[in-house]
Amino acid sequence: MEDSKNLYKTTLRSGAISCIVLALGMIVGFWVYNFSLKNAIAERVSQEEIETFFAKPLAEKAMLKKLDDIKKRYEFLSQQLADSAIIADMGTWQKYSKEQSDLTETVEKYVEYLDTERQMKDAFELSETETDGEMKKMLLDEGYECKARLGEIKE
Repeated sequence: MEDSKNLYKTTLRSGAISCIVLALGMIVGFWVYNFSLKNAIAERVSQEEIETFFAKPLAEKAMLKKLDDIKKRYEFLSQQLADSAIIADMGTWQKYSKEQSDLTETVEKYVEYLDTERQMKDAFELSETETDGEMKKMLLDEGYECKARLGEIKE
């Protein structure tokens, strides 16, 4: 009986160690893959595009994907609420209306985030090609203001 317990503990420990080693291997593999990917595409894509892609943490990318899905759902609900068949079915219309109402604040913040991000990118891109010093400074200031607003929106 004691041998069975020891065998069980040994098997359990080796299984846990295997899981840890596997997880570490996956993490290292992921970073090596990303490094290789960066090097492989460096000649085909601008440095700015590479930095932009790899700058956002995966969690932020996942969050933005989820927000995009919420926005699409909101737009779908808006279309459905305008459909005469849905308007005729009061139960469905109320359900869709409630769901859309619940999503409104989130979608508005997300749209504000997207607009501010676009404005920031535009300002920085224009500042790179601007030759007039005063105009360049104004564009940079606008870009940094947008960047600060993005931080506020994220909170």
